[in-house]
Amino acid sequence: TFSLTLTNVKVLANSAQGDGAGVYTGSPMTATGVVISNNTSTVNGGGLYNEGNTSIVNSTISNNTAEGGGGVFLTGSNTVNISGSTLSGNTAVGGGGISARSGMTLKVVNSTISGNTGQDVGAGIYSNGNVQLNFVTIANNVAGSDSKTQGSGINMFPASSTANALTLKNVLLSGNMAGSDPAALFSANCGMTGGGIPVTSQGSNLSSDASCDMWLTAATDKKSVDPKLDVLADNTGPTLTHKLLAGSPAMAAGTADASVTVDQRGVARDAVPDIGAYEDPAPVVPPGTDTGTGTGTLPSTDTSSSSGGGGGCAVSPNADFDAGLLGLLAAAASGLFLRRRRQGTAD
Repeated sequence: TFSLTLTNVKVLANSAQGDGAGVYTGSPMTATGVVISNNTSTVNGGGLYNEGNTSIVNSTISNNTAEGGGGVFLTGSNTVNISGSTLSGNTAVGGGGISARSGMTLKVVNSTISGNTGQDVGAGIYSNGNVQLNFVTIANNVAGSDSKTQGSGINMFPASSTANALTLKNVLLSGNMAGSDPAALFSANCGMTGGGIPVTSQGSNLSSDASCDMWLTAATDKKSVDPKLDVLADNTGPTLTHKLLAGSPAMAAGTADASVTVDQRGVARDAVPDIGAYEDPAPVVPPGTDTGTGTGTLPSTDTSSSSGGGGGCAVSPNADFDAGLLGLLAAAASGLFLRRRRQGTAD
């Protein structure tokens, strides 16, 4: 019978001897333009503990700490939508960025999960619920597990009573590492604790390592490919993102989705979009530019016949243009002459 709405609110540096140091809600919640940062919980949900149907938009959840779900801990039979948001620098035993439990559905679109730490597994996402990811970048998360089958970027584990599943579309996984020895970390973008969890690739996903090979089964998926990601930074927009560097194989390799017309920053998606949360806009070629590919355009071309040669590409003289050009040159010369007269120069 009640709900919570947060708009342009900062929740900073709180602590709790229990769940939800930053925000604890058992109600439906809408959070827009929110910053939840540097909060510490001794149990679950350092930044956010959530038990309601929730929407998180254009928000930052960063540098929070808890035992479970350093950034957010999601539980109950609810649906949580996260869009246009960044979860970074959060720490937990399991689920540094997000811990999502059985019975709930997590939908993430146009968002970045980066640089989180899981002292055990699932530094980015740790879930036994239903997880649906679309245009998401999961990068540079670090887990402490030495298991080669468990994941740091995403780690799924079986639900005790409710079936859980993972769906991937236009997801970019890069540089997620695992291992108890910082000097001997190994790549671990994807993994499971246990097995039997259905994973569906809807295409156009990219992984920088082979740990996701069992999941990336669509023809348009890219495996063991360096996406050429820049560091997490302010690339305009309300939240931090990972820019795609020149030559990234993620560019123009995604699958268009009619429900996603912009990227995390609000930049329009191309007809053939990029993989991940960041869209690198296609360059605009102005008229008259020689692209070297034969695709440039001339601002004005007369293709009529001409006795002076040049065939169909000859440009005929234009009297109006010539007169206008001579007028501009005369005006410029006059201006130069007057300026020099004022300076005492007779020339």
